[in-house]
Amino acid sequence: MSHHIRVITPIVSDLFSEAQLQPYATDSIRLTHTRIDKGPASIESTFDEALAQPDTLVKVLEAEEEGCDAIVINCLGDPALNPAREIVNIPVVGPYQASMHLANMLGDNFAVISVLDNVRLLLEHLAAKYSLSERYVGFDYVNISVLDLEADLDGLVKAMTEKSVMLIEGQQANSIILGCTGMLGCAQGIRTQLLDRGLDVPVIDPLVAAIQMAEAMVSSDLSHSHHAYQTPPEKDIVGYSFPDRKENKKTA
Repeated sequence: MSHHIRVITPIVSDLFSEAQLQPYATDSIRLTHTRIDKGPASIESTFDEALAQPDTLVKVLEAEEEGCDAIVINCLGDPALNPAREIVNIPVVGPYQASMHLANMLGDNFAVISVLDNVRLLLEHLAAKYSLSERYVGFDYVNISVLDLEADLDGLVKAMTEKSVMLIEGQQANSIILGCTGMLGCAQGIRTQLLDRGLDVPVIDPLVAAIQMAEAMVSSDLSHSHHAYQTPPEKDIVGYSFPDRKENKKTA
């Protein structure tokens, strides 16, 4: 029996397709994809993240209504992660949270290489929120916007390898997290180039880590604690429209 995991990309740009997910599907994982209809073209700041959240929550509710077993929010900023957990019963996984905990297990600390310096504070604050600041040993960026990541993937891998070397040798990073889910597919190339330099350090693709974490939760019959992520009180909400919920489900 396969588990249906919905990947929600919280931007309106046509930068990501369901076909890109299929290499990570297995006999036990069915992957489908959607993107938001209202929000930013990309997420490169806390402002962008705020704009992405309302429609991300709509897509989260729709995924549960359609019978999905788990949800992955396809952005390293984990936008709307906690609110999403409050309004559905199925697991909702954020790539950054999943990657940081995985990195901590693999190497006891981690560094992040992202797109722009704009996201530095966002990622540092999330590390603190997840109680992992002490394990966060470094940050660097390749100075390429999210919208331009696919223009030169070979060049991107080379640039990220050089940044990784500096973080490993300069900051004693024991694992590297790719700082944008738009870097999907780059981890193995970076890992290979690091091994060629004698640096045996894991490189974590955050979207892949989140998908596999979601599958582990579903396979283990686990979801988020409703004691921690409690259902929001019902009240009038002006200016937003959310899908109707079944009586036996949580309501937004």
